[in-house]
Amino acid sequence: MAKVNIKKHNIDKSKLLIKILTNIIKQIYNMFVKFIFERGKNMAKIVQISESVISIGLDDGSIQEVRASDINFVPHVGDEVEVFKSETKVIVSKVQPAQTNIPNGGININLQNVQTSIGEKSSSNTKAVNKVAYCLLAFFLGGIGIHKFYAGKTGAGILYLIFCWSGIPAIISFIEFIVALCKKADANGNILV
Repeated sequence: MAKVNIKKHNIDKSKLLIKILTNIIKQIYNMFVKFIFERGKNMAKIVQISESVISIGLDDGSIQEVRASDINFVPHVGDEVEVFKSETKVIVSKVQPAQTNIPNGGININLQNVQTSIGEKSSSNTKAVNKVAYCLLAFFLGGIGIHKFYAGKTGAGILYLIFCWSGIPAIISFIEFIVALCKKADANGNILV
C-alpha cells in the first residue's frame, strides 16, 4: 500500500469565529432594519391572475381583487407587491428585492491559509496574528509573556516568565501593546509581530 501524505492545514479558529459572528450580526441587523422599515407597509402577494382581475393575498389573510389597469407592471403569480388604498382608488406596486451582500449559497468565508515547513523561517522572523487577541493578551497577561507564546515566539515567552518577578516584562509588554495597537490590521484583522 502506498502511503498518503496528508498535510494538516492550521486554520486560525479565531479568524473564522470572528468572520462568522460578523456575518451573523450583519444578518440580524438587516432583518431588524427590514422589520422596522417595512412594518408600516401593506405587503401582499399576487395569488391569481385572470384577464381583467388580479387577486392579491394580503398579510391579514384577506384577498383584494384589483383591475389590471391599477397595476403598472406585468404581474406574475407570486410577485410581492404593496397595496395602497384610498376611498376611490387602489394602487399596486411591485416590491423590488432588497440588495444584500450575502451570496445565494449563504455565508461566504474566504481564508488564506499559508503553511510553511517546520524548518522554514521567514526572513524577517515575523508572524501574522490577530490584532485584537494579541493586544488583549499583551495588556492583561503580557507580564508573564502569554502574548509571546500566542505569537509563536516561545523563547521570548519563557524569558518573560523567568523575569516576570522583576516587572520589566510587564513594562515591555505594555510598550508592545501600544505598538501593536498602532499597527494597521490587514483585511483579516491580522498584524505582523
